[in-house]
Amino acid sequence: EMVASMSKTKTYALMKTAKEYDIRSVVRFVRDAETVDLAFLLDCTGSMDIYIGAAKSCIKDVVRRVKRTNSGLKLRVAVVGYRDICDGGNRFKVLDFTSSVEDFEN
Repeated sequence: EMVASMSKTKTYALMKTAKEYDIRSVVRFVRDAETVDLAFLLDCTGSMDIYIGAAKSCIKDVVRRVKRTNSGLKLRVAVVGYRDICDGGNRFKVLDFTSSVEDFEN
């Protein structure tokens, strides 16, 4: 059991390291770019209901950080929220690309 626990801990640490590397790679790419279209896909299905507020907050934080740390960047942001199949014609909510961070946050 202890070996299995250590193995899980090691696996988690490797996954976290890989994720951090991926994030740093994206940040470097954004820093070197002049224009970036950044789109977020948000799971708005019933099972995600309790997490949606936190996800929105994280998305806004990412946009603010990108804008703040890359002042010369032409940034456009968009969001696509998707719901369950049973929601019929109301399955997708799209906020098309905008260069106004204020409009995006509202």
